[in-house]
Amino acid sequence: MSCVLRRGFVALVPSADALDHVETAVAPVREEFANLRWMPRAQWHLTLQFLGHVDEADVLVDALRDAEAQVGSFAVRLGRGGAFAKPRSGTVLWLGVDEGGASMTALAEAVVRSTATVGIAPEDRPFRAHLTLARAARPTDLRDLIAALDAAGPGPAWVASEIVLFDSDTRPDGAVHTAIARVPLADQGS
Repeated sequence: MSCVLRRGFVALVPSADALDHVETAVAPVREEFANLRWMPRAQWHLTLQFLGHVDEADVLVDALRDAEAQVGSFAVRLGRGGAFAKPRSGTVLWLGVDEGGASMTALAEAVVRSTATVGIAPEDRPFRAHLTLARAARPTDLRDLIAALDAAGPGPAWVASEIVLFDSDTRPDGAVHTAIARVPLADQGS
């Protein structure tokens, strides 16, 4: 199945229940903040590592199987909102992780170690677990929006039981993410 990835990345995808909660939290504010470019539900994920161009995805999938052996499945819960660079002048609106952050960081580190064996360089910024909801064309005060999202409270917990290798095809009307491979995480009991 050797295939080329245009813009590959490795991610966790929240459960349907967790995504339903996010959708419920976002729905009342989406129109009020129509100046933002809202990510569609199909793109809601927690990136563990951005890979960029990858010539041989099958070799990468084999390397990712090493990461699954290093970190087992764990509980995750999405929590409070935030913004990059900062809420007063943000360009990226996100939801953070309320539960499972340390395990997610350990998994991201295991993914980076595993992909390094096939020549993928780590990103030069520290890992921060988040689910991107929207982007602003220029720095925008997102504090009211973050407060509205926080009022919805944390979402339901789910078990992160697999990592997903995605290919992202950037198009004029938005990116399309395609799952290339799913690598199960070891059971907690094993």
